[in-house]
Amino acid sequence: MGAGGEPSGRIKGAAVRQILLWMQEHEPAGRMQRLARSLETDGERIHRELPALGILSSRWYPASMFHGFCDEIVRDLGREGARRLAREGGTEALERSFTLVHRMLLRRVASPKLHRALAPRLWGAHFDTGRVEVELLEPGRSIVRYTDWTSHHPFICDLCTFSDLIIYGAMGLDGVEVAQLTCVDEGDADCAHSVTWATAPS
Repeated sequence: MGAGGEPSGRIKGAAVRQILLWMQEHEPAGRMQRLARSLETDGERIHRELPALGILSSRWYPASMFHGFCDEIVRDLGREGARRLAREGGTEALERSFTLVHRMLLRRVASPKLHRALAPRLWGAHFDTGRVEVELLEPGRSIVRYTDWTSHHPFICDLCTFSDLIIYGAMGLDGVEVAQLTCVDEGDADCAHSVTWATAPS
């Protein structure tokens, strides 16, 4: 959070576009209308008739805009319901966005070590504040840690956490699981989750 507890920084539309597309298919129309209103600000106009409410993957948006949307989700579903949405809807939405070429490339060249090296670049493509570090503590286990993330919201944090189910799975790893370890929303100094898997890619 920025000064006074307000979120600062910007978030790329790609960070939330896929979950918006999924919700337009699965959520009641009334809820989507409320969510659309929560995205509207003095400087932004939402196009309710367009896919993902007109949110563009390539455009940067103020973090405060998405915080209103995420707050509405948590109010509507409760904290645990929002976490389930991030896991079930978020992972399905991300998986859909992977083309066959993406999958073949990830399975062929990606690995936890490469993910550790590329994670900062991937982070910077979606958020303009904060840092990500990936620690490979032992075979079959990594820790992903987010620090200095002033545009943090617990729902977006959940989306990031559960995205690793798809990313690590696409590497050809079996039995991938994630578990949240810390979160600034709970008073911790940073946000971190573990990723575990059963086997190395063949």
